[in-house]
Amino acid sequence: MCYQAYLSIRQHANLFINLFSLLLGCGMPELQSFDDIAYLRKTLALDKSQPEALEYFSKQMNDAHHGGWTTKMDWIFHTIRHMPLSESGHD
Repeated sequence: MCYQAYLSIRQHANLFINLFSLLLGCGMPELQSFDDIAYLRKTLALDKSQPEALEYFSKQMNDAHHGGWTTKMDWIFHTIRHMPLSESGHD
């Protein structure tokens, strides 16, 4: 089901990218710059064919499930980057 959902979202990637681009100015901590939109593009593997994208997604799922350190580091840095200043100790 995860693979079907990924492909479905990927199929409508332009819609999601446009919607997220419109939300950039809303003040959401997770969505502050076009770098965040680039992250969405990377995650959806838009530069790859569908079989390559599924392989990429499968690797990401495997890494997350088996505790891949690169996935953990990616989430750690993503969290730190979007942490409000009051929580990060930089008041």
